[in-house]
Amino acid sequence: MRDEAGGVGRVIHMPGDTNLARGLRHYLERAGVTRPELHAKPDDPTRKPISFHDLRATGITWMAVRGYEPLRIQHRAGHTEFKTTQMYILRSGSGS
Repeated sequence: MRDEAGGVGRVIHMPGDTNLARGLRHYLERAGVTRPELHAKPDDPTRKPISFHDLRATGITWMAVRGYEPLRIQHRAGHTEFKTTQMYILRSGSGS
């Protein structure tokens, strides 16, 4: 596809990071998934709206819970420092 475009430009359009969580919440509502925890309003003093980073952190934590090798988790998460990965492993209860 890039060759067809003359080697320049994007192959596909991706929305900006700030729109990903908003779009997810929109599609969750359309699918009937309306739990308040997923759709908190920005001015709610006890909850925060779900963000793309929350989903990423959940995925990393579940890798640790499932027992993936720590270096594999680090690589998938894109962490340059192992101590960052360790926070997810220790929080999940999978670390020693």
